[in-house]
Amino acid sequence: MAKNFIIVGTQRTGSSAFAEMIGFHPRIACGWEWTNIVPWWKKIAVAKKALNGEFDDLPSDEMRHMKSICNENSEWIGYRRLFRSSDKWIGDPRYSPALWLDRFEEHLNWIAHTPDLHIIHLIRMDNIAWLKSKFLSKVTKTYVGKKYPDNVSVRIPIREAIARIRSKMWVDCKLSNLEESNPYMAVNYEDFLANKVGVVSDALKFLGCDPDLIRDKADSGRKRQSKGDVSRAIENYEQLHRKLDEQGLLFFNMERDCSR
Repeated sequence: MAKNFIIVGTQRTGSSAFAEMIGFHPRIACGWEWTNIVPWWKKIAVAKKALNGEFDDLPSDEMRHMKSICNENSEWIGYRRLFRSSDKWIGDPRYSPALWLDRFEEHLNWIAHTPDLHIIHLIRMDNIAWLKSKFLSKVTKTYVGKKYPDNVSVRIPIREAIARIRSKMWVDCKLSNLEESNPYMAVNYEDFLANKVGVVSDALKFLGCDPDLIRDKADSGRKRQSKGDVSRAIENYEQLHRKLDEQGLLFFNMERDCSR
């Protein structure tokens, strides 16, 4: 029976590119966001079956993808499970209806009670760059590795930005607690951007796989959606930067922010 892993985190953290590079390894069958459109009450059950190699309950595109890449050489089967960072919550991010629909707490409980399930946690540290990605993708309807249109900028509402960042940080702190129950590896998105092959090699070693088998894939895979100056893409950049700086929300620091 294959061993299992899940790539977890919030949306817009580079998980598509990371998962694709992991999946270049011949011993790994890495799925997409298997349960993204699965009804909330079925998400965990469907994921459990698929991790056991039973893909028929997955959405059709996901099922075809897994059946095309999973074979007798697949020692690992895994997928991405990303959680939403909504601004729609009152009092505490844990009360977000989006996280309830994501079954976030139930996923944490399932994972913690499956101690051989390996967790790779993708974390984006630069919150203002993350906001840019969130809003540009929403405005342009551009996702999954497609380049954002040139000369597009967005105005980001301050209150919404703060609420989304607090939700993102809360989710990442809760996910980091899986280190206590599961084989766990944290991956900083910024480190991945700076050294894709090195970071993916470390992740493959975490899974006990030979990283040399993907060396020829160094220049393959998805490209960044945007390489431009963040300040030029956000119309109210100075105001947003100032407000986030005042509240200590410009950058996520796990040790600092998860100890509060």
